[in-house]
Amino acid sequence: MKPTFTHFILVVFLAYIAHSMWTLYGLFFPKLCQPGNRCIKPYLAKNSELEMHIFTSLKKKQVGESDLDPIWRNNNFSFKDTIEKEFNVSIPVKTRKNGTCMSIAFVFPKGHDPLISQYTSHSEAILPPDRPVTHWRKKLTVTVMQDVVAFDVNSLPIEIYRIMRY
Repeated sequence: MKPTFTHFILVVFLAYIAHSMWTLYGLFFPKLCQPGNRCIKPYLAKNSELEMHIFTSLKKKQVGESDLDPIWRNNNFSFKDTIEKEFNVSIPVKTRKNGTCMSIAFVFPKGHDPLISQYTSHSEAILPPDRPVTHWRKKLTVTVMQDVVAFDVNSLPIEIYRIMRY
């Protein structure tokens, strides 16, 4: 049987599917670091004295200290504990006029500045949905990865590598 153009296209398509599956596997099961390789080690392996601060802000990008309104501070944050708190938060006038308000949670080493520390990790969440409503989300969930695992820098998929700081 003589190879045809259709066979060639089929082989290229199957190779593409196999590569996509390998990339997805790498996203969920990254290669662990071997001795002698360049590794990304979690801060929790070195020190577990952390703080968590939660703020609201009207800005999503390039948030400065003057843009943050504190909601809650936990100066003895432990990633092993589950914390449930209720807060009464005043909705800013700009948000009431159909603006967006963000909640920003910072987890950082005790005694460091959350906006400057290289170990700071933060996450943003839009509090009201994108359509006009008169209420906030009832529940804000902050999740911290607590596994102490070192990853090989060269084995991380580019989708994860570009968002990590080490």
